[in-house]
Amino acid sequence: MLFNHTPTTVSHSFNDTNLTATTGLVPIMALAQNAGLIDLADDRLTVTTTGAWISKAEVAEVPFTAFTSKKNALQTMGRLVVRRIPELNKTKRTARQDPLFDLFRYHAFFTTVDRDRFDTVVSDQVHRKHAIIEQINAELKNGALAHMPSGVFNANAAWVALAAITHDLLRAAAGLIGAGMSKVRAQTLRTRIISIPARIAHRARKLILHLPTKRPWATEFSRLWQSVLGPPRTVSA
Repeated sequence: MLFNHTPTTVSHSFNDTNLTATTGLVPIMALAQNAGLIDLADDRLTVTTTGAWISKAEVAEVPFTAFTSKKNALQTMGRLVVRRIPELNKTKRTARQDPLFDLFRYHAFFTTVDRDRFDTVVSDQVHRKHAIIEQINAELKNGALAHMPSGVFNANAAWVALAAITHDLLRAAAGLIGAGMSKVRAQTLRTRIISIPARIAHRARKLILHLPTKRPWATEFSRLWQSVLGPPRTVSA
């Protein structure tokens, strides 16, 4: 699907009651065709709860022995690493009453990697990257990588590449929508945004998509549509 229409000749309207289609692919495909994902992330993606990236993390560690309730042969010596970041969510900060101390969010993990190999900061970075890739694996296994389509290695390699591109596009689209939709699972995004029924109509050399009335996520779809297919933002000189 190629989009040769200018943004002013493509429009949508939530005004129909009987439709069958997958309209959410329209802005997704336009995003794939027109947007560079790296530039898109730098320009438009933020942490939705605060509107800014969190970078004031602090990391500390202590020696720790795991499984102390077991016999000595099963106990494991290692390091307990704790990472904390300031709580910048205003809703949580102002809940009930003003806090006496600064609020933080904590995350701890246990590792047996020697400190000479990975110091405290590097251990935390490696652990967080591991958590990210595990989440990505879960998303992919819930979609295209639920099974491989062929017994031929090259065909499966192409399938994996397409699955990765699809994942990046879905995450970029979720970021553009913002609000609560930026962190939803891929399956939720497919259900709420991609699988929207529509009826295609042509009028006055314009392509119009008639979408269902009373769609619960009409605002989110319109936000994605405007971000991808709407007029470019004005830049002050």
